[in-house]
Amino acid sequence: MSYSVMNNYLKLIKNNINEYMKIILDNKYNKSICDEFIDVYISVFYYDSYNLERKNKQKNEINKNINEIYNKLISSNFNVDKSKIIDIIYDFFEDVLNLETLYKNEKEYEKILEKLYNLRKEKIHKEDEEFKAKLIEKIKENLVKRKEFLEKYESKEFYIQKKKKDTHLYNIELKYNIKFPMIYSEKAINKVFNSDIISEDKLFIEYMLISIQIINDIENGIYNQNYLVEFTESLFEKKQKISRLLYVIDNQAIQDRLSFVIDYKNFIKYKDEIYNFIKSGFKIAINLDENFEFDAVELKRLTIFSYVLIDSNFEYYQDVLKNKNILENIIEI
Repeated sequence: MSYSVMNNYLKLIKNNINEYMKIILDNKYNKSICDEFIDVYISVFYYDSYNLERKNKQKNEINKNINEIYNKLISSNFNVDKSKIIDIIYDFFEDVLNLETLYKNEKEYEKILEKLYNLRKEKIHKEDEEFKAKLIEKIKENLVKRKEFLEKYESKEFYIQKKKKDTHLYNIELKYNIKFPMIYSEKAINKVFNSDIISEDKLFIEYMLISIQIINDIENGIYNQNYLVEFTESLFEKKQKISRLLYVIDNQAIQDRLSFVIDYKNFIKYKDEIYNFIKSGFKIAINLDENFEFDAVELKRLTIFSYVLIDSNFEYYQDVLKNKNILENIIEI
């Protein structure tokens, strides 16, 4: 049974923030309202792609969206008591997010905790300092959960290798670290490893590992790296298996940073399936081959792909390159 790595990670993050809010707000805690604010934070922090120029503006973007959801909740609620709860959650939320986003900087915790203590005293009339110890304990517990989640995908047998193809673009290849008996040659091992059935199954491992790579990118403030991953042709004939495989990366944060590399011959053969991929939010990097015929129609068709991969020995290499004004996504390989 497959599952989306990123979706499960975000469930963990959402649960973590709710646990902090519950400790801080005590009897003023309301999960449904907290979820509204948390969803906005996750939408901006994990789903929006930021280039280097926008990176420092992310906090402003989060605050802007939090203010928008606050105004929306207040304007749609005529219940006085519920409006007060919305106000309280809004007042605490920025500091709670600081606990979440500064989880690697323990020195900042004391300042935030002191601020939360004073805010509790002012907003909900709670003066118990015990909440600090309880909150710190929960933070440490959640850090362990977070670490364990990421580490459970680590493998001694498999790892991904990144190879730079262009600025902020990397090719991903799954590598193995398995010792085989001496009777098997490296050529024979690689032949089996790259056979159709093994290629299909190893993609499950590769897509899980690349999901963790993207999670680590986001957590480390890297928002502009994109990745190329292989896609095995034989999968097109196996609808159930392809569905399970795609579910592993069925998340916008992953899809925005990931492109399947597909040869043009397979695009011609499985055009409907590939169009459905694109409609579902998946990105395709098309590798031009001898099946590509250069004309205005085919050139325009290439604009639907995230990248157009072209070899310098390709027959229409110069013709394609002359059209960089139309195809801004050409990658020479």
